[in-house]
Amino acid sequence: MKNTLADLNNYLFGAMEEIMDAETDEEVQKSTKKGQAMSHIAKQIINNADLELKAVKLKAEYGRGIEIPTAMLENKNE
Repeated sequence: MKNTLADLNNYLFGAMEEIMDAETDEEVQKSTKKGQAMSHIAKQIINNADLELKAVKLKAEYGRGIEIPTAMLENKNE
């Protein structure tokens, strides 16, 4: 796992595909429960990334010379 927002997007689409591919009611329920848990966690990750983005914007506007870590927003593929 690389822990980027792009990875998160891929995991969420994978969960959706798992639900769509489920064949029995038991598989649907299990996949749906897993998807709901992933969605809840994803919301928290997105909220953290949003906060980080706001910090970067504030730094750009007011805090030249201040170091703000941007681990969530970095593209690790570069």
